[in-house]
Order: sequence, then C-alpha cells, then structure tokens
Amino acid sequence: MKASLPGVKPEDIEISVTGQLLTLRGESREEREEKAQNFYRRERRTGAFVRQINLPTEVESEKAGAVFENGVLHLSLPKAEAVKPKTIKVQAKADDRERRLSAAVQQRYHPAADRGPEQFGASWRALIRRWRQIDA
Repeated sequence: MKASLPGVKPEDIEISVTGQLLTLRGESREEREEKAQNFYRRERRTGAFVRQINLPTEVESEKAGAVFENGVLHLSLPKAEAVKPKTIKVQAKADDRERRLSAAVQQRYHPAADRGPEQFGASWRALIRRWRQIDA
C-alpha cells in the first residue's frame, strides 16, 4: 500500500493496525522565513490528518513494515493466515422413492458389474421402464 504524504516528516507519522482497520495519523509543519532589504516575512503552516482504511482481511501486525521515501509512504502489510474453512459433508437420508429405485437396480444388476448401457440392450430398456413406473 502506498500513501502520498508531501511535507510530512517520517517522525511525525503514526501508523496503527487494529483487526482489519489501518489508521494513518500525522502532522505536517512548515516554517518559512524570508528577509529582504525592505521586509521580513515569516510563515508557519501546520496541518494534522487522520485516515482510517478498512482492510479486506486481517494482517500480521508483527511482520508489517513501513518505508518513507521522497514524500511517499510504502506500507507492507502481510495477510494473516486465515482460519482454514472446515468442510462438512452433508448426508441425506434416503426417502422411500430412492430406496425403491436402489432396490430395483440391485435386483436387476450386480453392483460390481462394470458395464455401460449399450451392453445391456433390451434389459437396459426394461430397467428404464421400471424406473418410470416407480417414479409415477
């Protein structure tokens, strides 16, 4: 992440990370003095800022780093390892229709048979007719 902070000194910048909220806080100060033969001018300019940015994920604040170079702040915020989602397998209880279909298939064909529908011929068509009868 980059932030443009012209006129701000590195010691005037405060960065904090809380959960998924990044806060940049700082203050810029400038004093200018101009002396001439007829006049003397002295200007002071100050300004404070606070920016809060919601991050998409939590970060590891211990491994975060910041480099300030030529008015640009470069932040390195490594993502925290997310908690691995747990996959839960859903087991459906077979209803009566499914049990009847399963019983019809087991009666007609051996479950270990590794054959396709084209090898069954007429018996395959008979099974489809049976399924249609059970479904109705």
